[in-house]
Amino acid sequence: MDQSDWIVIAVWPQAGEEVVRSLTFRPEQKIINVMFDKTAEQVASWMNCTPDTIIHMIPGTYLTFYPGPIVMCPSCPEAAEIFGRIGKIVNVESRYQAAVFGTVTSLFAPLFSVMDHVIDWAASEGVPEETATAYVTSMFAAVCQEACGKNRGEVHYMATVSTPGGINMQALELLGKAGAFEAWPEVLKPIMVRTAGDIPKPSAH
Repeated sequence: MDQSDWIVIAVWPQAGEEVVRSLTFRPEQKIINVMFDKTAEQVASWMNCTPDTIIHMIPGTYLTFYPGPIVMCPSCPEAAEIFGRIGKIVNVESRYQAAVFGTVTSLFAPLFSVMDHVIDWAASEGVPEETATAYVTSMFAAVCQEACGKNRGEVHYMATVSTPGGINMQALELLGKAGAFEAWPEVLKPIMVRTAGDIPKPSAH
């Protein structure tokens, strides 16, 4: 670490302060914090010096398999050059905005759970479990890939407009009546409280 130009702090948030205080930093070292609920200011306050550069970054476990988004705040071209090789850099203007995306990452397990339940249902209908797993996971991957090429209006259109009387419309109506769609943002609200902590929400422009 003493000879490193870049230091990535990627430890359990609960152990963050203890780990950071146990290390000796140089001001010219560039610090990247990936502890989702710790601000750059918090991390800097635990150091033996004030770093010239400290960045908050949110990578995802999916980067092992797919070049997905990496949230970065503030923008840093040098860091973007390094980490842009494994994912797509998403620069945000404030730490609060980074907390919003950090909150969204809480949906990894729920999305896997949706697939898990659908696979179980297909298997209960007589489809071999491995075949069901291959189809369901590939279908979700393909739909998500299709969404990645669309703008906000197009995503909204695909989410709300389906063939009248078709099975997609039927599924939308049944899930809507069950409150399935409203549940997702409601779940995110208490998680955002945890992720944002004391970070003030920026005023609307």
